[in-house]
Amino acid sequence: MMLFFVTGCMMVKPSQTVINLFDEDQIVPYLYKAPTELGEFKRLFTFLGASLGVTVDQYAGVLENIHHRLKGSKMHPNEMKAAFKAVKGLFSTLEKHPKQEIFTDRLYLPSRQGTLLPVYELVFNDDPSLADRIHAFDRPFLVDLEECNVGATNQEDLIRKLPHKLQPIMLTNLVHERLDQRSHQTMTSHGVSERLRHQLSSKAFAAGLTRLIKHEYYRHGHKAPKSVLDSIRQQLRKIRVYGVERVSKRTLNTTQIINMYP
Repeated sequence: MMLFFVTGCMMVKPSQTVINLFDEDQIVPYLYKAPTELGEFKRLFTFLGASLGVTVDQYAGVLENIHHRLKGSKMHPNEMKAAFKAVKGLFSTLEKHPKQEIFTDRLYLPSRQGTLLPVYELVFNDDPSLADRIHAFDRPFLVDLEECNVGATNQEDLIRKLPHKLQPIMLTNLVHERLDQRSHQTMTSHGVSERLRHQLSSKAFAAGLTRLIKHEYYRHGHKAPKSVLDSIRQQLRKIRVYGVERVSKRTLNTTQIINMYP
């Protein structure tokens, strides 16, 4: 049985209705605020399937509905605006309520090409330096979340807050670099290499780097977690520097796609 709310002249599913939602946060025609004048019936509305506050599942539903409407074509400006707004809402909700239970088993996100794709087809660029050096890579990349006004200090950390099945594939899981054997044969850790290693693992360098990270967090309205700063200091102490006559690398590219949605 399908139940609907009447909002103005619109028939709206309960799953698309939020009791406590600002007017500007609606994503018409996919997500609506319940009429204020019907506030006394909010218990009934929630019983029928509406939510008191917007959820990750509802934003995922918005993106899924847009995907079905597109039928594989590129997004037009209005669809892109709605999709980007849903992406911002999804990740903002995820960041504010990291323990919120997520029931959806599928998620569609925008690609750099302007399409809306299932996450298992998308690649998140978790190593920009690697992306610049690969060729003939035929997998679509996830759009830069900053284009969706997602103000995360670290996009990768935010994406990893999603359930594993709803995360795009990390680039470093598909593409691996290996130092060529010719470079291995001339490797050394003495002289300049040792001096550079000493500088990178010094307390002064760690202090300067953590200060920059604190400033970046502060610029986005956050406080740098102590665990993050401690981890950086530990990783700096583990750095090893080697010198070679000529750097030669090989890139291994794995691009198999596994369809996870029926």
